[in-house]
Amino acid sequence: MMVRWLRATSVFAAISFISMFEMRAQATEQSRTLESTRFLGRGNTFVAALDSDEATRANLSTLAEPDKLRFQLRWFQIDAMVGKNTTNMITDMTKLSGTSSVVSFLQSFRDRSGERQSFRAQVSPLAVRILSFELAPFGLTTNFVDMRNLGTLPEVSIESNSMAGATAAFAMNFAKDFSVGVGIRPHVRYYIGGSLGFADIADFLPPSSREITDVIPMRSGTGLGVNLGGTWRLHPKMRLGLTVDDLGYTGYGAGGPPPIKQSINLGYFWRVYEMAKAWTTDLFFDLHDVMNESDEDYIRHLHMGAEFGRRYFSRDNDFGVVVGVNEGYFTGGLFADLLFLRLDASVYSVESGYYAGQRDNDVRYSFSARSTMTF
Repeated sequence: MMVRWLRATSVFAAISFISMFEMRAQATEQSRTLESTRFLGRGNTFVAALDSDEATRANLSTLAEPDKLRFQLRWFQIDAMVGKNTTNMITDMTKLSGTSSVVSFLQSFRDRSGERQSFRAQVSPLAVRILSFELAPFGLTTNFVDMRNLGTLPEVSIESNSMAGATAAFAMNFAKDFSVGVGIRPHVRYYIGGSLGFADIADFLPPSSREITDVIPMRSGTGLGVNLGGTWRLHPKMRLGLTVDDLGYTGYGAGGPPPIKQSINLGYFWRVYEMAKAWTTDLFFDLHDVMNESDEDYIRHLHMGAEFGRRYFSRDNDFGVVVGVNEGYFTGGLFADLLFLRLDASVYSVESGYYAGQRDNDVRYSFSARSTMTF
């Protein structure tokens, strides 16, 4: 399927060679090993969050929150994040028919030149939490395809990142208002990433039998990521948070995938309204990658969010609405706990240029389903 797709795009590249496209500078898209639909909906704010079923995706120190739970089994959690560009492309493909289908297919690619196609899937089966300890297996795959023009020649950039492993985390309280947490993430990773120039793309045309790995080889390796978290409770309704993702970089040795860069993040939480310990309004402010390891415009590291929720039967909000600002773009979402199944949905945007607004608004949709048993 991938080979056929690449062959089709190579035909388009040949047709569009005589056209000139806008030059677009490329930077790094901000992402974490495991994303959260709920966090993304509120501007991807999580550093100073309260304890939740997604503590290992937020601040590990919240596992030590007192008077919370004794045992929890999460049967499964499934997350999917898909780009609006991708859904539009799929819609165009479903409309193709008749003898003009090939021409229409190529026209669709030409019309969408410069757009990033993206898809991410995550699964976490049989996660267990006992008091302040959690073990959460996971698997994920993240995939991007960019068709654009750098200079005068068309180019396709491809990135596929897949990982499987588990996060083991533990937290404890110091004094009354401080808590810290540490997590280790042993995993295996498979990575394909690089660019195909015009000459490379043409080599995939029939009768060639070349595979994508002939030009962009797959790299694999095992790694051990280390995450840290800390929380300072200034007030029952106000706190500061600190997280360190991939302490000292997570590497894979010579010939392996590229290392995952360290990210130091700061966060602030303020519960501005609470009625009968049920209805709440929370504000979040995060500054990600304080040391700017990704070398981007600093505005891209600012995140703001708000959550309006209602508790019925759990320690967390069971129903609610989230809004926020992520990298200069608005976000929003909904979530509902149906007792045996929790559903989250959000829409957000990301930036892959150097500064916010450099590339076209890349809208993403995120969905999550989770089933838990808590005591």
